[in-house]
Amino acid sequence: MMHRPTRLYTRAFCGVLILSAMFSAAARTLYVDIDSPTPTPPYETWDTAAHEIQQAIDEADDHNTIRVAAGTYDAGSRAAGDGEMTRVLLDHPVVVRSEEGPANTFIAGAGSVRCADICSNAVLQGFTLTDGMASGAEGGGVRGDSAAEVIDCIVEDCHAFIGGGLFGVTATECEIRRCSSAHGGGADECRLISCVVTSNTAFYHGGGVGRSYATNTILAHNDQTQYGFDYGGGGAWGGTNIQCTFTANDAEYAGGGARESMLQDCSVNGNTASRGGGAANCMIYGGTITENYGWGKGGGAYQCEIHETVIGANEVGDNPSTGVYNGLGGGVSQCTVFDSIIQTNMAWYRGGGSYDSTLSNCTLRANYATNAAEHTRGGGALSSDLYDCLVVGNRAHWGGGCSGGDLAGCTIIQNVAGTGYRADRDYYGRGGGAYQSRLVQCDVASNTAATAGNGGGLYEGTAERCRIHDNMAERGYGTTLVSGLGGGAYGTALVNCEIFRNHAMDAGGGVHSGTLLHCTVTENKAHTHGGGGLYDCTATNSILWGNRLTYVGNSTNHALSTLEYCCTAPTNGTNNLEEDPRLFLAFTYYGLDSASPCIDAATGSVVTVDYRGYPRPLDGDNNGTAAQDIGAYEYLKIWADSDGDGMGDEWEYLHGLELTRDDAAEDADRDGVNNRGEAYAGTDPQDSSDRLRITKIERADDWRIYFPEIDDPSCEAHWFSLLYTTNIVSPVWYELEAYHQKTPNYFVLPEDFRTRPQIYYQVRTHPNR
Repeated sequence: MMHRPTRLYTRAFCGVLILSAMFSAAARTLYVDIDSPTPTPPYETWDTAAHEIQQAIDEADDHNTIRVAAGTYDAGSRAAGDGEMTRVLLDHPVVVRSEEGPANTFIAGAGSVRCADICSNAVLQGFTLTDGMASGAEGGGVRGDSAAEVIDCIVEDCHAFIGGGLFGVTATECEIRRCSSAHGGGADECRLISCVVTSNTAFYHGGGVGRSYATNTILAHNDQTQYGFDYGGGGAWGGTNIQCTFTANDAEYAGGGARESMLQDCSVNGNTASRGGGAANCMIYGGTITENYGWGKGGGAYQCEIHETVIGANEVGDNPSTGVYNGLGGGVSQCTVFDSIIQTNMAWYRGGGSYDSTLSNCTLRANYATNAAEHTRGGGALSSDLYDCLVVGNRAHWGGGCSGGDLAGCTIIQNVAGTGYRADRDYYGRGGGAYQSRLVQCDVASNTAATAGNGGGLYEGTAERCRIHDNMAERGYGTTLVSGLGGGAYGTALVNCEIFRNHAMDAGGGVHSGTLLHCTVTENKAHTHGGGGLYDCTATNSILWGNRLTYVGNSTNHALSTLEYCCTAPTNGTNNLEEDPRLFLAFTYYGLDSASPCIDAATGSVVTVDYRGYPRPLDGDNNGTAAQDIGAYEYLKIWADSDGDGMGDEWEYLHGLELTRDDAAEDADRDGVNNRGEAYAGTDPQDSSDRLRITKIERADDWRIYFPEIDDPSCEAHWFSLLYTTNIVSPVWYELEAYHQKTPNYFVLPEDFRTRPQIYYQVRTHPNR
């Protein structure tokens, strides 16, 4: 008697075990063996096993199990529902399982037919499906629907128009390799669980997979080959991928790793494409995008929405076929990015970290733009809008941190512009922190314009309500380029800015060639030619004090500058003050003390807020007339009332009211007490639950109702009322009694109210009566 298989191939999975448990006790087992001596229906022993898998399927009832011995099954075929000839047709729900696994059991299409077609609730487990073909249809290896399961199979060298290896099925722990199609080289419209998809090819979309749902799957060395704006996705196209790995995939146009897909907690590493070496047109949540390469835009990602992701060590550079340096956005290009880290990326042209993107609450660290042919721009970001971002340690020729774009609430620190000098090219640095950018409420610190650089912090552009400090413009010694101009800023329009402790190795320690309005410039220094604070600038309503020129040992505040209504020494210009502005460092800004001559001394300004966002003008000297202060800081006097509405400036600011408009009669929280009444009562005008409370009721002889004492001298003329209602759900309040604050802080309840049931009381304040 021939030797027969003695062990069941045991790599069973939960889905199969559960499915098997649902089978009735009467379910049969059928056998297939190409070496069976007496193949006889119903094929219920190894000796009578069928020679072809299809023979056993035709004989089996629903939910029967078919056990298949090792061997290559390449005979017979059947027309599937789509008209394609198929080697094995599971047309009713049965389980077909190999005995010795995919290394020893093959279903071969011989390059002419599909390997298998599977209906809903049927299972194919433990086979290698090879050399299948569905040239004008779907699924060269296997075709089915999401309720058809392929488990622990290898699908290789199969081809179809859509889904070269698999189409439509749920595949668990399968390997799909060396398959090809027009769409979805390895698989299309499938569910892939813990699979490996490698070395597949698609002409148009999805070299690895197309329009599929994949979890814990590896997609590696897949290719999308046709160049076109709508094509791409070397690893995946148009699906959902969770905790997947994309590595060494390639797309001819966009999305080397993935295109038009959702990626959650995925690793995207070492992929390539013209646009979006890692990903293009994707939604990305978590995970990493690292070491990808693009030769047009977006080494890491292109036109993606990205959340909480690390984007690092990607590169965009020269086209491998033309050698042209045209890379924009080493990390991301034309993306929207939230709460992510963009670090150590490189662009061969511009935008080391980001190009033409919007970034919120992100960190751009140690990105680099470099080019041997011409100036690079935007080591951290080029033409990108940044909100509440940290830009640190980036480098480019111009704009070490950023070039172009709007920056709001950002910290821009320790970036460098300029990468070395060559006699034939002017590689001087421009804008260590930012170049030709628009900044609002940013902190620009410790940046450097190197190699005959100008603008250690900023070069050109605009800055409003910013702190610019501890930046450096270096001089290029021994060359014809000796600039070193504008330690803090060069050629920049500055409004409400603080510029301090910057250093220029030549001229303009604080600012060179800029315009300043309501700025404070102090403790800056220049080394050689003048203007410790300003050089060749125009300044209005600004403070220039305590700046110096180190080379000759004097204390030159400014040189060759036009000053008007400024506090400075010397006072060349018109209408300037040569008095100590009495600056003091309050937390993070240079404020004015109460005796500063700069308070209420500015003239002709239309600026409506100060560095901190306080409104201008305020009545800083409390003389009854509001006027703007010189410098970046508007002095807020505690008891001043700039708008004359009976509420102090400080109280209004702390409670979100308007300091420069009479809003006393308004009721911000709609609790029935106007804003002035809330001020007198010491309650919050933005909180309807914060009222002047009744503290206690004494049921003594005169039934007293107490309310808090108000320790405020301005309450001498206040009136207080006791109100009552009988309906607390929808109350209508009636005044029971009112009196002047000079009397004690209680009411005496009238006798006829002392015995009335269900009466509710409230105390209110009135600024006048």
